[in-house]
Amino acid sequence: MICSQGRQARSTMEKRDISFDKHARRRQILLRNSSYIVLAYCIAIVAAFMARILGLANISYLWLSIITAMATGISLVFFFITRMSSKPISSRYSFSFTLLQFIAWLIIHGIWVVILNEVRSAALLLAYMALAFMLSSLTFVQALVLVLASATLQIGASAFAITVLGQNGSLPFEMFYTGCFLPAAIFIAFLAGEFRRQRIEVKSAKRTSETALANLKERDLYIDKEMDIASDIQRGILPATPISYNGISIEAFYRSMDKIGGDFFDIIPMSGGHVCIFIADVSGHGIPAAFISAIGKISFIEATQKNLFPRDILTRVNTALLETIKTQDYLTAFVAVISPSFEVFYTNASHHKAMVLRKRTAEIETWDTNGLFVGALENAGETYEEKHDMLDFGDRMLLFTDGLVEARNANDEQFGLSMLQRTLVDSRDMNIREARTHIIRTWEEFVSDTPIRDDVTFLLIEVDPAYQELINHRNRGLELMYNRNLDEAIVELRAAMSLGTADEQVHQLLARCHMQKGEFALAIEQLLLYLGLHSEDADTLYKLSAAYFNVKDYENASKCAQKACQLRKDFRGPLLVWARALEKLGKPGEAVPLLEKLLALDPENSSAKSGLSRIAAVAD
Repeated sequence: MICSQGRQARSTMEKRDISFDKHARRRQILLRNSSYIVLAYCIAIVAAFMARILGLANISYLWLSIITAMATGISLVFFFITRMSSKPISSRYSFSFTLLQFIAWLIIHGIWVVILNEVRSAALLLAYMALAFMLSSLTFVQALVLVLASATLQIGASAFAITVLGQNGSLPFEMFYTGCFLPAAIFIAFLAGEFRRQRIEVKSAKRTSETALANLKERDLYIDKEMDIASDIQRGILPATPISYNGISIEAFYRSMDKIGGDFFDIIPMSGGHVCIFIADVSGHGIPAAFISAIGKISFIEATQKNLFPRDILTRVNTALLETIKTQDYLTAFVAVISPSFEVFYTNASHHKAMVLRKRTAEIETWDTNGLFVGALENAGETYEEKHDMLDFGDRMLLFTDGLVEARNANDEQFGLSMLQRTLVDSRDMNIREARTHIIRTWEEFVSDTPIRDDVTFLLIEVDPAYQELINHRNRGLELMYNRNLDEAIVELRAAMSLGTADEQVHQLLARCHMQKGEFALAIEQLLLYLGLHSEDADTLYKLSAAYFNVKDYENASKCAQKACQLRKDFRGPLLVWARALEKLGKPGEAVPLLEKLLALDPENSSAKSGLSRIAAVAD
């Protein structure tokens, strides 16, 4: 609706602009024609004065002055009327104004013929001047009418001057001169028509080109807007950072060369508290690279759901890309899987080596493996090598694409790996956020205003030094919970949470403590926090459904239990909660099939039997 109104408004404005241009063009033509006529009069008057001075004609200076004043005065009146008028110049007004000028010109021409006496044939000069000056503004018909009217008036005025006024001269002689004037004048009229035709063709071509240009600009604007949307979508599928997960802090930087690019990365929580972190760079740029990056990201997510180790993940992604993409495009990638104990398994598929900054020694290590491009060859999976190492508290790992190190400054110098390593070392005493800013600022100062030639992306990963204290609190809380010291356990676990580092185990342990104490509302809070990290965890959904049931929120209890059953087939616990919640919601008919299914799975289930008996008694 808004777009439609915008197009209508733009169309209205364009029509106004076109109308304004037409009025302005008509005014310009009228002013130009008036100027030409004034100029023609002036030339003809100068010629008449020269004839009088040289004694070629017996013309009184008084009459010359009168005709001069009359010709120039009338023409200037027409000129200033057009110039000073604030009204739009319509086509009818333009025609009427030109007709009046033409009549005035014929009258002056006739008077001019009579005044010139024996050199009256010089009046033809006025017609020639008018034709010559207005050549580009007249059609052939208009020019021909001007020629014939001038010739007829010339002969008629000459006949009047000779036969009636008794001036010197010969009418046949005047007719001969006028006849000599006609061929040249008609040729000028023909030229006027040709000029007019060519001008119309040029205008038409110009109008066509302007329309085509306007369409191209509108198309470019549309494409530009579509690219903006695509850019927003592409940035939207990249994870927002900073992210903290089980003691791993992650900061990212992304800048595409164009509106959309071929670099992408992701941080994917995995089973058992593991996290997969990868960075990838698609060959090429623009829309094809962005399309492949989207497919690549989906393939990585699917691969991490079925595989734990980087080599297997890359092998699966390679197969998926070969099945989907039929071009010669490919991508490089570095994949790392970090365990809860900070053991890192990694595989490099022809990407830049990872840089690892050790906190204790301030030394840089590089991690690399063998591995071909992803999506290039069917047997690339056989080349992927996997290695493992450890990260300690405060250690940092930097993953980056080649746009970062291959960027050049105004002197065509490359930023390079050495400068990146120095920058990373210089940031060792900063927190991870400050370190990210330092790397960006150093790189931007080096590159300055030089346009980048590739997409630029990096991930800065750190084992949070504060997480060690969290682990200590978490372990003490776990020990206290098993010793049934629930209040003290909750204090320790809350202390772990207060450190500001997200940890899924803390949420689970707190939920268990609150459930055991009967504090179901507090348990729900922790279970929801955990599900924010693992939305597809059937066990946690079961616990959450039970907690909702105990606070009498039967609607949410039913939803959570149903989802848990969908995630895990024949899951008995949530089946019972789901049935009990439906019964409480006054839907016993929907609860019966669930209880019967539960009895089929566990024939001795007393809760299912009593539920069916209760529903049957109410029905009777």
